[in-house]
Amino acid sequence: ELEIHGAAIDTTPPIMGSVIDDGDITYDKTGLHATWSATDGQSAITEYQYAIGTTPTVPGSGYVVNWTSTGSNAYATAANLSLTADKTYYFYVKAKNYDDLWSNVRASDGITVQNIKIGPAKLLQSGTKVTFTGVTCTGNVSSNSLYIQEPDRSAGIMVLASDVVASGTTV
Repeated sequence: ELEIHGAAIDTTPPIMGSVIDDGDITYDKTGLHATWSATDGQSAITEYQYAIGTTPTVPGSGYVVNWTSTGSNAYATAANLSLTADKTYYFYVKAKNYDDLWSNVRASDGITVQNIKIGPAKLLQSGTKVTFTGVTCTGNVSSNSLYIQEPDRSAGIMVLASDVVASGTTV
């Protein structure tokens, strides 16, 4: 059933534009972000939904993040994920218009999660999210920061932390 808006009935679904993730690679195994656009010449976009998976086309099941509404926001940040290094993740997005017609699903070009060592991480822009694996705490600076180093002691760095970690603990 379609509603009449003035004298027009919207009989066509929205058209998805591009879906843009945050580049080719990420070092953060806990979160992903994307933005997108859609158009509809007859009525407004009222809702977007996204999902995340590991194939360049919509898999239909087995999503890393199941279909989630962002309301009318043309972006999403998925947090608290457990992503795997050397896997590529894709955002799938669809748009709904005022008359409840859904667009086709559009996928991002994919973003690959990579492991990173402390040395190369020091060269990244401040604020870049990274996930280290198998590093050792060498001491706490304060209740919210500590030093970590590679197991072979080749590099170390101070990081912000939400917990105090005992010196010598592998994190």
